[in-house]
Amino acid sequence: MTLFFGIRSVARKSHAAVLVQNLLEMSAKHTDLGAQPADISNKIVGLVWDRNPQWFGPNRPLPNKFILAACALSFGVNAMAQQGNRGVELAMIFCLAEVIKEVTMQQEFNHLQLSVLDEHLLEMVTEHLAAATA
Repeated sequence: MTLFFGIRSVARKSHAAVLVQNLLEMSAKHTDLGAQPADISNKIVGLVWDRNPQWFGPNRPLPNKFILAACALSFGVNAMAQQGNRGVELAMIFCLAEVIKEVTMQQEFNHLQLSVLDEHLLEMVTEHLAAATA
């Protein structure tokens, strides 16, 4: 069972990383990210997954790819704030807002069904976005 979870989790992380990468590529037109968007996206998705086994692990349902992308961007916002890299922090805030907007729109039109965990994580990242932009 864990073999199949491993394959499915790699695929889910990959899908989330592509979402983050695409958003970061748009931001890279206006902000020097200091690294390639693909490298940043793979790193923050991997780190948020690895550091939060209570949410992402073999005994947990796989998160929605949009929710995982939002969690990774929220993690990135925190990391950039701690490093004092305001330009990249703002780029990630923009990207996080875009993901949350997309999830909200998809939910309103019943195109996206979220699990209880996804709903909880969405609430957390939405609160984090509100705090980061206050």
